[in-house]
Amino acid sequence: MKKYRDSGTYILVLQVLSDTKVNVGSLGLIALERGYYFYVGSGKAGVSSRVKRHFTKRKNIYWHIDYITSSKKVIPLGYFYIPLIIEELLAIELSRRLKFINGFGSSDSRAQSHLFYCKDFKDGLLAIKRTLYSIFKKLHRR
Repeated sequence: MKKYRDSGTYILVLQVLSDTKVNVGSLGLIALERGYYFYVGSGKAGVSSRVKRHFTKRKNIYWHIDYITSSKKVIPLGYFYIPLIIEELLAIELSRRLKFINGFGSSDSRAQSHLFYCKDFKDGLLAIKRTLYSIFKKLHRR
């Protein structure tokens, strides 16, 4: 794992206020249930500006997540930052604990998805906590 200035992995926390459908470019129409979504992303530089972009409704659509964060029914609540590039590993591990939207944000990844869903906020946070603990435990053994 390399370290870069303003680099790392982040988990964007989103709330979907009511069931909705969003056209996500190449993925087509995606149904989003009311509840909480957790998007895993990373950057070798400029993570803070990338996260800030996710909180902006009006923007040029570039990534899958831009379609979701541009919706009026989706509210970005916050994010977690990890100063390591573990995006793919985190997404793979989270897919074992949370429901996910297949193919979302994973065109350049071995993970099935980078967008995860949980109806209950606390359950979603607990899944993230357990996943990060498991990953850090494995990394520490190396």
